[in-house]
Amino acid sequence: MLQHQKMIKQENSFTVLELLFVITIISLLAAIMFPLLAMSKEKARKSSCTANLNQIGITSKLYMDEQGSYPDGYLKVTGGILYWCGEYNDASKSIDFTKSPLHDYLKDSQIFVCPSMPQTCKSLDSSGKKICSYGINIEYVGGSPEPNPNPSEQEILDSPAAKSIDIKSPDRTLFFMDSACLESGSIKESYYFWARYFFTKPEEHEARSHFRHNKVAVGVFCDGHVNDSILPDAIYDETNRIGWPDRNICERQH
Repeated sequence: MLQHQKMIKQENSFTVLELLFVITIISLLAAIMFPLLAMSKEKARKSSCTANLNQIGITSKLYMDEQGSYPDGYLKVTGGILYWCGEYNDASKSIDFTKSPLHDYLKDSQIFVCPSMPQTCKSLDSSGKKICSYGINIEYVGGSPEPNPNPSEQEILDSPAAKSIDIKSPDRTLFFMDSACLESGSIKESYYFWARYFFTKPEEHEARSHFRHNKVAVGVFCDGHVNDSILPDAIYDETNRIGWPDRNICERQH
């Protein structure tokens, strides 16, 4: 009887080889599933980002219809700078979302934060809280492209926002998109982006488009449609995927 029980125990036990085989199979399955899981999570984050930009585009269109122009991307005010997403206070080094030009139209500031923005991204707000992951097309929508025959970047920033009649091809002109900039090698929030080149001279701007969704970016155009697969035309930083979108989808068309 004892010998019979011993034989059954031996038959039900695993050999070292069998255990190694099972572990190998599990490791292979994990190696296959983990990237798929990561891709699935990023797909969900990109869908959320797409929804955010779609809502921002709709809200900004309402603003434009009532105010007669697009929201300013950059406006100097007493004690700070008014961006489209909020007012930056020089003294407190903080952002007040309630002073955003769009606040009366869009009261949920969480919609300004892309879920795929890296956690290491620096905020303009002294609290470190993420404020905004998206930038406005500063040279062609949130600002004017030709304040004088040879504008500097600061002159373009200081120029007034465009009116609807200024946008000749709204379906080819980006309105908002994933944005960021580099500061001392670290990613930092940027509330506006440039086309790759100046409108009036063939010089490149600094990089502010951010291809954070598996090397593509999401953007909404002036006609309201959203593109969730914008590819970079040039890359400034391979690791952080900061660069520019193609020139033809940034500029006003003639």
